[in-house]
Amino acid sequence: MTDRSRCLTSALIALLLVAAGNHVAVGQEQAVLPEPAAAGLPDWLEARGLSLAALVGQVPEELLHGTILSYGSDTGIVVYESGVRTGSQVVVTATIYPRVYERSWAPNGQYTQFACLGQKPIFDHLGGAAPEAILRVRTAAGVDVTGEIQYMFVERTGTGQPLRSSLYFNRYPEDAYGPWLPHPLPMQPDGLHIPPNSGCRIQVPGKDYYPLTGVFTIPEIPDAAATVVSTQLAAFQSYIGPGEVGIFAPLMQQLRSRYPDRHGRIALEIPSGATHFLLRFPAMPADPFADQDEGSLRNAARPTGGTYRFSKDGFLSANMTNSAAFPLRASWRDQDQARGSEFLPLMEHPGEMAPPEHIVPSGVAYHSCFTRGDCSTAILEQIHSAVMPMEIVYLSVDHPAAGEWVPVKQAGPAWAPGAGGLDSKAAGIVEPARLLVVDDAVYFPLALFTAEGPPPQHCPSGWFDALGQMLDYYACP
Repeated sequence: MTDRSRCLTSALIALLLVAAGNHVAVGQEQAVLPEPAAAGLPDWLEARGLSLAALVGQVPEELLHGTILSYGSDTGIVVYESGVRTGSQVVVTATIYPRVYERSWAPNGQYTQFACLGQKPIFDHLGGAAPEAILRVRTAAGVDVTGEIQYMFVERTGTGQPLRSSLYFNRYPEDAYGPWLPHPLPMQPDGLHIPPNSGCRIQVPGKDYYPLTGVFTIPEIPDAAATVVSTQLAAFQSYIGPGEVGIFAPLMQQLRSRYPDRHGRIALEIPSGATHFLLRFPAMPADPFADQDEGSLRNAARPTGGTYRFSKDGFLSANMTNSAAFPLRASWRDQDQARGSEFLPLMEHPGEMAPPEHIVPSGVAYHSCFTRGDCSTAILEQIHSAVMPMEIVYLSVDHPAAGEWVPVKQAGPAWAPGAGGLDSKAAGIVEPARLLVVDDAVYFPLALFTAEGPPPQHCPSGWFDALGQMLDYYACP
């Protein structure tokens, strides 16, 4: 919590147990991970948003309904519908909007791919860690198709630093599950067991399931106390301006030739006692990125997320792309405005928000002219004039007893792992040219105990648990 009069520090009194599995690689290569360092957390970690699953039962359901739990440019979005907390267990029901891809290796030449509750920290984007969950999925007709899942790829940030700088899409290790992959798929009678993660790619070969209903049962949810301090209603319009817009570049060219560039700013009305915020915003009704390198446009009309950021003194923060409880008083500058930096500069106490950069506003139907650049004047005017609602929910979050303060930094474009760090090949990074995944060491949870003490020495610092979830933070006064 940023302005509390007392903060907790922790004493680590348990050992880190390591179980090494078989080291198998796809592509005739093998790699062995070095032994982990001494027990304890590293000298810094990257910030993570607090999963909304941790807010179930503490925040009114109407403020969680419709939020985008996770978003991936190749997996689509997972949208919160409802949640129930029973003791330490939380069950989240979500609508999953998958993506479909055509590949010769897949039955019927296609496969469905979708995400889980964690958020992958690509480039300089803020990610989000999620605890273990058990998933069951069913089709729009109500048919349970959980047993048809064959592959799962899990992003694992855990309590480790990134393996690559902010210039890369894949920055943390990825574990692969399924036939001919290093790990067997953890499918049990009660569903697919998803390990703690910061994002997933879950695949159903041979099918185009859209949409899906996912029921995520989380046996142990972090005991973070969250309350709503206030809410702020605002409105925004579609983004017009430079930047990467994927297959909708022709549409953006049309818009910029007709209208001036725009990207609004919303002054934050931060109440006393608020430490985090949650942004509720509608999905964009078209996807500019999923089909960018594909031979067809099967995903272009599917809803997707959007990027939003803080703004201060003419600078923009790194992107946030999903709805999570993010720190309110600390952010980090966008890497495009911090070229050559080892760590992204800290943006303290930002006072404005740049709303989601939707190219196509909600309520406007997808049209094939978006990819051709021959949209009618009526369609262009509809895009330009549409107004979308958004709601900023200001939260007060207090961390549980178990955890540890760790300085928070964001690796910049010039950052590289130290001489003792893992290289991307040894750690299981998936390269664009081929798949290389290694069965890494298994880290068992740490037992963390707390004691009263002064605030952390470094600001900002995050309160991290043994799974790498950042459950609180301490900002600079």
